[in-house]
Amino acid sequence: LSLSYALEARVGAAAFAERDDSGSFCPSGLLVSALGPQDTAFVLTAGTDLDFVEVGGAALLDDEIVRIDAFDPATLSGTLARGCVDTVPASHAAGARLWFLDDETAVDPTEYAPSVTVQARLLTQTSEGQLDPALAAVDSLVTAQRQGRPYPPGLFRIGGTSYPASVTGDVVLSWAHRDRRLQADQLIDTAQGSIGPESGTTYSARLLRADTQAVLVSQTGIAGTTATLSTTYVGDVIAELWSVRDGLDSHQRWRHTFSHAI
Repeated sequence: LSLSYALEARVGAAAFAERDDSGSFCPSGLLVSALGPQDTAFVLTAGTDLDFVEVGGAALLDDEIVRIDAFDPATLSGTLARGCVDTVPASHAAGARLWFLDDETAVDPTEYAPSVTVQARLLTQTSEGQLDPALAAVDSLVTAQRQGRPYPPGLFRIGGTSYPASVTGDVVLSWAHRDRRLQADQLIDTAQGSIGPESGTTYSARLLRADTQAVLVSQTGIAGTTATLSTTYVGDVIAELWSVRDGLDSHQRWRHTFSHAI
């Protein structure tokens, strides 16, 4: 019976060192159906420890952090709030694993410099002992100053709507402020209104051709919550929006493809 795990980490050829000896396994399950960026209802299958899911807690779906607003362990169905913390809503395939994080984590308290490759491994701890380190898989992560990056804006709209299929004329983007300091102890989803912004935060926006990724028009240093992007290009385009502070871009950015006409 697996009880917990120990987290070990290292940089370069150094020996692995234990960072946390009491990591907890979190509940999880697989999506029965794919989710689009606006979907909030989900059903799971192949679940583990789902009786321990806590409503209001954080969960991880691929690279998106979500909030669990409802969950029924009998039907394995629930409701998500999308794009929390420093992430934006994304599409997720059927079979993607939903990890109910809450406090079920292990923490490496080491302060690493930017762009450092950290190797980590988890050693399962059972009633009979700990996994042989030689048998543990090793994962690598390059540090990217995520904790210091501004949160991406919320409530992203194009022409006042979410994810339009087409736009004619000027492309008008709008959004809501976010503040990583004010939100540090809260799971604010993308649908909520402005918070902050954190001092020094600006926004950047651009349109790209969907076929070549060539930039058609861009704006930087935007202090407000709207931008108008004009182009004579006709065809599929991609709108992008992200936050910037002290030279750091937000960890994730909004990105939506649609047909543009003039």
